[in-house]
Amino acid sequence: MAVIQNSPTVSALRQQRLYELLKNRAREKTLQALVPLHPMVSGAYEHLASCFETAEACLETQERENRLFRYHAYLSLAWMKGESIPSIIEASYSYKTSRGEKPKKSFIMRSVLSDVERFVRFKYVRLMGCYITILREVLNENQRQGTAERLPPLPTFLELGACEATMISLIAIGLSRSTARRLSKIAAHSLATSIEARAWLSTLDLGKISIPEISKREVQMLRTDIA
Repeated sequence: MAVIQNSPTVSALRQQRLYELLKNRAREKTLQALVPLHPMVSGAYEHLASCFETAEACLETQERENRLFRYHAYLSLAWMKGESIPSIIEASYSYKTSRGEKPKKSFIMRSVLSDVERFVRFKYVRLMGCYITILREVLNENQRQGTAERLPPLPTFLELGACEATMISLIAIGLSRSTARRLSKIAAHSLATSIEARAWLSTLDLGKISIPEISKREVQMLRTDIA
């Protein structure tokens, strides 16, 4: 299978295992549950958790521990939706307490920062890159080209911590995730490209918007760099 070469860091045998599983699910008409949805769409969490579980089962060499893939899907979804780190920490605390755990806030703060880097932006970027490539192949083989073309670019979303065009464009031109998140909330229209983001930023009146001074300085520095 030619697509195996697209993920050289993942065992070819394990990629073949994933391919066979997805092909069987397509044959059984149960593949849709393993097709990821855009993070902003209702039902995205359950689909993402299923994708994580399947990817880990087929592509990982280590056994899954305590169904952590569900927590990692919860964390990843909040990250991709562009939520702030403090709000993700609060959501993580609520998630764990709702499951009967009694974590300390200080532990949650440290673990969220570590988990975002170790799992969301590293492990799942790698796994989902391979997963999406093989899933797209299976969908195309089953004459579902439309679904294949609409697959969300999860590796990009996971790496950047954003899934909407405006925030992604602002990050692409050099802004931090936190500043891009704040500015994306006040943009009057979607900024689909880096060119549009630069043009909008060049006309933005920083004196009329309510964002932290550190973000304003970041914008001013970027304007100087691209002037």
